[in-house]
Amino acid sequence: MKVLLIDPSLYTPPYDGALAEALTRRGHEVTLAGRARRGSDPPFGGEVRLLPLFYRDGERLLRYGRAAQVAKGFEHATGLGQLRRLVVAERPDVVHWQWPSLPWLDAAALQVLSRYAPQVVTVHDGRVFKTKRGLRRLQSAGWGRFVRAADAVIAHVASTRTALAGFGVAPERVVLVPHPIFARPAAEPAADARGRARPRLCVLFFGRLSRDKGIDVLATALERLPEAAHARLHVVVCGPALREDAGVAEAVGKLRRLRGVDLRLGFVPEAALDARLAKADLVVLPHREVDA
Repeated sequence: MKVLLIDPSLYTPPYDGALAEALTRRGHEVTLAGRARRGSDPPFGGEVRLLPLFYRDGERLLRYGRAAQVAKGFEHATGLGQLRRLVVAERPDVVHWQWPSLPWLDAAALQVLSRYAPQVVTVHDGRVFKTKRGLRRLQSAGWGRFVRAADAVIAHVASTRTALAGFGVAPERVVLVPHPIFARPAAEPAADARGRARPRLCVLFFGRLSRDKGIDVLATALERLPEAAHARLHVVVCGPALREDAGVAEAVGKLRRLRGVDLRLGFVPEAALDARLAKADLVVLPHREVDA
């Protein structure tokens, strides 16, 4: 079977790669349509046939901030046109949308592509476009059209199905596929140079440093701990920070000033994350609201 995956902005390269690799192992031919890869992107984690149909000029303008966003908005329509030509030429057996970028445009494209192949949408986050103010209101309306037009919708948890019902998606059209947990070999607990157990509790926060993931909640909680507690903790915070978010910048500033906090900003490769997890006594993920 020929499967076309669509992730225009490459929001989830590791997920795209894992899905493509799993489908390929089952004998399917998989192509991913997205933008060109950046040096800062996390790896796919496997061999992926990537066709960079989206944002060629926008990617070159990344350093110019808003100008790049405007260019990408115009280019999205061009990319969708190229996507239609690809579907007509290659005739995939199924088209699988990982993420929409501009839902009101993507909804129209999905309906056009449904003439040529069944359309499947994975909803990674049922809260996406939940805020209905300003531009988000337009995105929310497009998102509803987008998921309602799909032949099938994949969700990872039951709460996503409930959220989709609010957008008019019939529950029987939603397939629950639990998010996989990949097995890793167990690692021995770390010890100090003399072979003794570490005297301090190692606490790990990993992932994108953003307010929806509660990085400011973590910073405030650590700030309120008594000094004696800080002496017993080694807190590792690692992941890329949303620099344009003033709240995140404030939280990062708090973390920099706290005793016992090891701040590692930037993407963490999977092997390095495995090592971090093996050393951690406690993982903290104070998300405000999370779907899967």
